[in-house]
Parts: sequence; C-alpha cells; structure tokens
Amino acid sequence: MTVTSDLHLKKHIKALIKELASTKEILLQVRADADQKSVEVAKYETKLNAAEARARAVETKLSQQINTSVDKGQDSLTLEHLKKFHDTTEGKVPQDELPSGWFSDDEARWLYTMGRACSGPLIEQGPFAGRSTVAFASGIRDAILLDKQAPKVFISQDIFPLGPGFSQNEIASVGYPNYWKKDGSSRFELYVDDEGIGGTSAEEFADPEGSNRGAIFAGPGGLHAAMIGNLHKRNLDKYVSVVTGFSYPQLPYSCGFFDTSHALPEIVGRLPTWIETVQLAGGARQILSFHDFLGGNNADGQTGCKG
Repeated sequence: MTVTSDLHLKKHIKALIKELASTKEILLQVRADADQKSVEVAKYETKLNAAEARARAVETKLSQQINTSVDKGQDSLTLEHLKKFHDTTEGKVPQDELPSGWFSDDEARWLYTMGRACSGPLIEQGPFAGRSTVAFASGIRDAILLDKQAPKVFISQDIFPLGPGFSQNEIASVGYPNYWKKDGSSRFELYVDDEGIGGTSAEEFADPEGSNRGAIFAGPGGLHAAMIGNLHKRNLDKYVSVVTGFSYPQLPYSCGFFDTSHALPEIVGRLPTWIETVQLAGGARQILSFHDFLGGNNADGQTGCKG
C-alpha cells in the first residue's frame, strides 16, 4: 500500500467517525425531544383528567343536592335547579349514539337531566324507536352508578303500531288493533284501536328528517323490537320497564315526557289520563314535558298541541 492511499483511507475513516458522531448527536436530540413531548403530553393528560374529575364532582353534587332536597320534602324540583344541572351535561348523550328519531342534542340533555335528577317514579309516553328513552335511561343509569341513588321506576309506554306491510287479513288474524295502513297510492293512515286518527304522506312516512321510519317498521319485529333492541345494545334495558298498550300504570310520577300523536282525536282521548297523573301527585311538584307544540293547524288540517 502506498503512502498516498494510506492517507486517503485515514481521511475517509475520520470522515465516517465524524458523521457517526453527528448522527449520534441528532439521535440523542430526537430522543430528548420525544421525552420532553411525552412529559408535556402527560402533563396535559393530568390536567384534562383533573378537569374531568372536577366536572363529574360538580354534576354529582348538583344531582345529590336536588335528590336530597326532594327526599326531605323541600320544593327543590324546579326548572331553575334542573337548568343548573342541565348545563353540566354536554356530551352525555351524543347525537351519533342515539337511535333514529326526532330529537335534538339539547332535548336529549334535558331528558338525561330529568332521568338523573328526578327522584322517580318516571314516565315516558310515545318513545318510537327509543331515542328519547335512551337519553332518559342514561340519566337514570348515572344516578344509580355515579350518584349512588336507589333504583328508580321508569316506565316507557307506547301502542307500538304495526307497519303498513301487513294486509288487513293478516292484521285481523292476530287481532292487533294498532297499525299503519296505506290509504291510496300516496298516503298512510295510523289506526289506534282500529280507528283512524290521522296520517301522513308516503314520502314523509318513509324517512322524515332522516328517521329511517320505513326501514324500522319493515325490520324483524317492527317498531317494538327496534325499541327494545336499541335499549339492549346500550345496556340500558335494565333501567326501563316497557309497557305496550293504550295507557300506562298510574303512579305518583315526579317527572314525565309525553310524545304521542299530533292528531287532535288522540290528544283529546289522552287528556283524562294526563289529568289523572297530575291529580295522583296530590299537589306535589311535577315536571311533565310535552314534545312538539303545534300552534294553529297540523298537516291534517286539525288544531292540535301534540302530547
């Protein structure tokens, strides 16, 4: 080996050693930056967990205060008290986790609030596929699991009409008195106890505001199975007693939600039941919520308010 080639090799080795040292410094810096970021992430996670814990403590305290006052007979079950609790419930019942139906995020939060803060028994009338029921029952679940309250009676009642896919002979053969029936080529009529109470267009029936109503009625078991299934999939069926029929058992309900037909005949027919519910409370405060107030005339040309 010549002197020239030897010197060239030594220079090459020195360059490689220098490059290796530089690469090692970069690697150490990357590791240091990663460790620092991990520390920063951990700090943010700690702050986030602490903030969530404080929020849970606030909502639990509010819920316990409301229920303690009610248990002591104090007049604490007011919209003002529930509004304070409602303000802590954002994200408790996300829209994308609710079944199909007609119900906004804020409305779901109000039912969650009632389920969690009202002492019970509780009543719901007209759950459809269980969108409102899931919100109500989620509040009851958290009242029991988080607030350590005693179990509450929660009844959800509906007539659960059959879908329009059955012939009159099929309906008559089982004797079920509540059903949807196609009336002509462009309209569906709802029958309760074999009497028509109002209807809607075929287009509106199929998928009003993304409710997927047509598919729900056409599915296995129809509306009733869809409602029970929606509760079961969310592990909420243990908190709800589902009643199929024209009315619900009369109990001294502290809170209730009513969302039945828009039609005037049904509203008039249900008024005696609602009046009895109020009378049975014996003057105790109740919060009874009715959905979809309709001023003037509805789609059937009838004046209604919607129960």
